Amino acid sequence: MNFLLQIHPAIFIGLAIGNLATFWRYVQNKAYPIYLEKQIKKGRSWVYLPIGWGPSRRKVTTLLSQILYWVSVALVALALIPFLYESLMLLFLTTSGYAAALYFISRKWIRYRFKQQENAYFNLLDSIVAEFEREGKQFSDQELHNRSSYEFQNALRSADSNSRLLKELDERSLGN
Repeated sequence: MNFLLQIHPAIFIGLAIGNLATFWRYVQNKAYPIYLEKQIKKGRSWVYLPIGWGPSRRKVTTLLSQILYWVSVALVALALIPFLYESLMLLFLTTSGYAAALYFISRKWIRYRFKQQENAYFNLLDSIVAEFEREGKQFSDQELHNRSSYEFQNALRSADSNSRLLKELDERSLGN
């Protein structure tokens, strides 16, 4: 414990902030398909999973997410030790609060890409409905769903194969 008290807290604070930024980017840009898989199982058939996503990639992604999460919690605890070493209960409560907050915030981060896909899908659906109405065509819900799902999947697959998936999602979710 004395060794940890002698290390300048700024080092651990810097490491904690760096790890938090890494965790955020990883969850938002790499780990989001974990949540998308759950949405597909719930019946949202239009959700697009990136090329190469599968069971082995899911395991690695889950493991790396957990490692980054627990390293972040440990670094925050180490950064707080010099300030709270006299009250271990306060150190434990503060670290636990950080861990809980990080858990709930990371869940929100991971849902961000799903929300983007949802917005992009419904923007496409609206444009297809407008096209059908402009042309005076009659359409069933099934025809509308099939065409919009097909076009959505193809557009994202094309963007994914060109390494533009996240940029495409950003553009499509805004209705551009």
